Formats: sequence, structure tokens, C-alpha cells
Amino acid sequence: MLKASAAAAAAYVIQTGRRRSTSAAASQSVTGLTLNGSALNTNNQLQLTTTVGTYQAGSVFWNQPIGVQTFTTDFSFQLSNAQGDGFTFTIQGAGPTALGASGSGLGYQKIAKSVAIKFDLYSNAGEGIDSTGVYTNGVVPTVPAVDMTASGVVLKSGDPMLAHVTYDGATLSMKLLESGHE
Repeated sequence: MLKASAAAAAAYVIQTGRRRSTSAAASQSVTGLTLNGSALNTNNQLQLTTTVGTYQAGSVFWNQPIGVQTFTTDFSFQLSNAQGDGFTFTIQGAGPTALGASGSGLGYQKIAKSVAIKFDLYSNAGEGIDSTGVYTNGVVPTVPAVDMTASGVVLKSGDPMLAHVTYDGATLSMKLLESGHE
């Protein structure tokens, strides 16, 4: 039986609007990263699953451990013609080859010593088809969840998204910005 995660402390700001376009992300190298499962690198753009096949799981982690006592990170993603369940931003202590379960597991489920923010596109357990949430220790990332429907941010829109994630040593926070709207 799958166990849902207890709600972890989290702060969410979900908004539509324009983000500044930068070319830095497109020019960054993937040197130092380990790609697992179905993950691939095409012109320094990471793709976690392919368009061929079902029940795929992919992950990408740094080869060497990095400090996460406090941090701020920004990453952009775009779900063009998304057919899968979603993905997670994961911090884990299992090692660079960690790979979780496919489907509702979002490539995260069963990764021990971990915390993940999900970007979920499929309602496996009533969480909705456009949700986020924070999960710990590799539990199935379904519920509890924050349904983003009312925010106007649509993960499957095909628009580029910018996630701004911070951890101050006590609270993990995420701000999600969809750039396809005024």
C-alpha cells in the first residue's frame, strides 16, 4: 500500500506574468550531471522522458554532493505536448544515480533521504491535473497537494515556466511564474 506524505512546511506563490528572457540557461553546460533512466540531453536542454514508450522515469543529479543548508535556485521548464504525469525538483542524499518510480511516482517515489516539490499533471489520487506540493523521503507525491487551477498557471500550457526555490534553513519556498501571459 502506498502511503501519502504528511504535509511538509511550504510556502507557495503561483502567478502569471512575464519573466525576463535570458539566454544564460540555454548556454549552460550539463557537465558534472548524471542522467538516469529515460533522461537525455539535447543541445544542453534536459529532457526527463521521451515521446516513445510509456511508464518512463528519468532523473538528473549532480555527480558530487552540494551543500543545501540554505540555498536559492532558479530553473525554467517547458512542458510541450506533455503526456506524462509530471516531474519533481528533488534534493536527495541517495546519490547521483537515484531514480524513483514512474507514473504517479514522478521519478521520485522510493528515493530515500529526500525532499521534492512536484509539478503534477495527472490526478492519480484526487490532487487535480495542475498541482504542486512538497513531499519527503520518497513517498508517493500525490496528496496532499495545492491545486493551481484558480491561479491561472497551467503547467501543460506549453509556455515556459520559471521556478524560484529558496531554503533558509527552516522553510522551503517556491515561486512559480508562467511567462506566456501578460
